[in-house]
Amino acid sequence: MDEEFDSRAPSGGMEQISVRISDAVRLTGLSRTRIYQMISCGDLEVAKVGRSTVVIASSLRDIITSRRIPRALHDADDC
Repeated sequence: MDEEFDSRAPSGGMEQISVRISDAVRLTGLSRTRIYQMISCGDLEVAKVGRSTVVIASSLRDIITSRRIPRALHDADDC
């Protein structure tokens, strides 16, 4: 992934609290279908704003970091 997930907005220093589904897909590299599966299973928190569904940024960050594989489990020959 070229771009690291950063919950800060590009200007003003305000923290971004939600992202659109398309941004969640782009930021994580997961498919749109997988994002919706994670939402329906309760793994990702969302909010409805009118007809739009947004993913809570902290929920997205938490699910990705909670599934991180420790370096010790990586095969050293692959480096």
